[in-house]
Amino acid sequence: MDMALESTNQRGRYQIYVIIIVIFLPFTTYIIAAGYPYLTNPPEIYCKLKTESIYIKCDIYEYCKNENNYDMKIDYKNSLDNIALKYNLYCKRKKLSPFLNSSFFFGAVFGVAICANYPDKIGRIPVLKFLMIINIIAQINYFFNLSFGHIMFIAFFSGFTTYCNSVLSLLIVETMDHTWSALVMSARSASYGFVGIVLAFYFMTVNNLNLLLFLNIIISVLLYFLVKNNFVESARWLNSKNRIKEAIDSLAKMAEINNSKEQFNMFLNVNKEMLESNVKEIEEVKTNYNIIQIFHMKSQQKYIYNLMYVWFFVAICFFGNFTALNQNKGNIFIKSILTYLGEVISEMSSGILANQYGRITVTEILSYLGGFAFTFSYFLEDGTLTKNLILFLSAFGFAGSLNLLFIYTNELFPLSIKALTFGLMFLMSRAGGVCVPFFLNNSFYPIILGMLSISCGYIMGKLPETLGKKLLDDVPEAIRHYSVLSLAPIDHENLKLIKMSFVGNDSGINHEIFKLSFEKEKDKYFSDKF
Repeated sequence: MDMALESTNQRGRYQIYVIIIVIFLPFTTYIIAAGYPYLTNPPEIYCKLKTESIYIKCDIYEYCKNENNYDMKIDYKNSLDNIALKYNLYCKRKKLSPFLNSSFFFGAVFGVAICANYPDKIGRIPVLKFLMIINIIAQINYFFNLSFGHIMFIAFFSGFTTYCNSVLSLLIVETMDHTWSALVMSARSASYGFVGIVLAFYFMTVNNLNLLLFLNIIISVLLYFLVKNNFVESARWLNSKNRIKEAIDSLAKMAEINNSKEQFNMFLNVNKEMLESNVKEIEEVKTNYNIIQIFHMKSQQKYIYNLMYVWFFVAICFFGNFTALNQNKGNIFIKSILTYLGEVISEMSSGILANQYGRITVTEILSYLGGFAFTFSYFLEDGTLTKNLILFLSAFGFAGSLNLLFIYTNELFPLSIKALTFGLMFLMSRAGGVCVPFFLNNSFYPIILGMLSISCGYIMGKLPETLGKKLLDDVPEAIRHYSVLSLAPIDHENLKLIKMSFVGNDSGINHEIFKLSFEKEKDKYFSDKF
């Protein structure tokens, strides 16, 4: 399958279409999360004592402390046209603002829980198109929002649709080579920061909420039709489901879009029989798993549990650091732009470094960097330049670590459980986002989160490297691969144990097919160097 994909040109126009979706889709799905600082920023006001007649410029926070003694009027010219202004989310109603972000994250958790199993069952493209349709409906509702409760309801479904970014991650890894996939995955992670920066400049200049919501509807519709008319199902996924004819058709369309049809036809003429026989060899192997079964895959348990821990706490560190930066004194736009810019630089540079030095090494270093910097920030005075710089440094570490987790998780697990495992890890990160306020209630949270980040770096160092390694397509191949990684003994008495180490029991594997495959390739996979 790797050679078949190479013959279609893995850096052609089709991959450019994927990159366009990766860059622009987050502008619609992340408007609430990335735009939260601007959408909930309280208005500028004039106020006066009830006994006086002249209004003067005043701080809204000071007014809210003594609102019974003051009258106020809003300075619409200098206030942001946002949700806080529209629904009076200041003073006593300011406590409603966090529920907007919470609704978004609960929607994201719910989206993963509902959708994670379907990319492996029905394919990547149907799930992506379904979520994009839900996103279009959400954007239309944003434009015609009727109340703050309605906005929260929409934010929930907007969070639900963010799982489409996880589906895109699967397509990136399954249609691009290692170098491009790492860079595009980094761009996908950095899209959150890109959205935050663009929204900052938008509210600083245009400052029109309805126009922004209308543009989001247009972008959502255009992106849907780009996917509908040009995207093809993952050939790797089709191959894993023994749908070889459809896989070949998918590759042929990709080759046609990339102007590589002649090159692909030459490859197909030589290798078609090999592709078909490869599928027949594994046609009886079970490839449909559910979320419970993956926890019983013995050789996978180490990777699953360790990565669940790392995803959960790195996400808490990332969002906790972001909150700490925004709580520091200063101009909201300057703080947000610098924070998001640091995130974008971190995620793009981490992808480049990971291609050079490996996913594990770079993730370790960035986790240690973020952890030590965030711990040190506890001992610095709020609002100082030194503390801001240290927090930016920790943000650099956390953002880069989270980005590389997206890349690494997609490369580590075999295709038959890739969507499930990635969905589970994405769920852990969103759960971490929901739990951030519980950590921030503790005054020692920089030290606590810093130590947790350091522990995540240590755990990552115990996992296998994936840079330059072949993506695992089928179950027998994964069994052989993970047996090597775990240094399993190589003898016939342990053949059954090696087989069972992947599935937890032998009900899903055809014994004769496995034994034949093992005997055929054991010399290749179990040489003396292991």
